[in-house]
Amino acid sequence: MVIERPASGIGKEAVLYHSAIMLYAQSWSRDGRWLVLAEASGSFYLLPVSTEALGGERKPIPFAESPAGSRHPSVSADGLWLLYSSEW
Repeated sequence: MVIERPASGIGKEAVLYHSAIMLYAQSWSRDGRWLVLAEASGSFYLLPVSTEALGGERKPIPFAESPAGSRHPSVSADGLWLLYSSEW
């Protein structure tokens, strides 16, 4: 499960996404629109945090997979790039 909670600790937590596989939150875009999730295998997904444009559906979008193990994805400050480490 991917859960959001205010950093202040005050308020309720909200489930952003419930999955049968373990996904780890890795990076959040500065504009708050996207959350980058990763599987232990190194696959990345982009999860839309705001669902208004998607008709209310919050579904992870697979990011291009690499045959080499990929780790530590991070969204650039301008939101245009995804930086990650690879074994290649």
